[in-house]
Amino acid sequence: MDDPLGSVECKSKLLRPVRLSFDIVLSDDIISVSYSHLPKKNESWYGYHESSKHGSGLMPLRNVKDGPNAPPEAIAEALCRTLNAELPRDVTNIRRNYVDLHIPKFVELGPIAPNYPERPTIIERVIGYVLFADLRGFSTWSLTAETEQIPEINEVISDGVAQMLIDYPFSY
Repeated sequence: MDDPLGSVECKSKLLRPVRLSFDIVLSDDIISVSYSHLPKKNESWYGYHESSKHGSGLMPLRNVKDGPNAPPEAIAEALCRTLNAELPRDVTNIRRNYVDLHIPKFVELGPIAPNYPERPTIIERVIGYVLFADLRGFSTWSLTAETEQIPEINEVISDGVAQMLIDYPFSY
């Protein structure tokens, strides 16, 4: 079988095929990196990175040594150069070709944590904030839209809000 994930059909947008993932260990930070697509000849490496010091995002990497056949260490060096970070001390947790359950960070940190059911729940009174967005014309549009389009748009909006929560961390 040429493509290990070729027969996997992901019907949920929370399930993501991952071709390559690894952690870049720096002196004062760890950058987690994942690629859902591996480049072909003359294509850039295009993956997601996340760290507390260098933020998160999708970033194309050009001029990676060995191009599409680059080892994780070469990709890590190219990403660190692009982020203006120090060179990697180590590249760890290298994993290839798996399907990952993506749970937004605000859900992971909530009192109900799907990945860690053994964690104790702490109940306390806190000050909370609620984000409410009124999208101009959404109600009118939703009356004429295909049924499948409405949850897709809601998911795009929710992903945008979830990314803001990751990029601008507060005690939620």
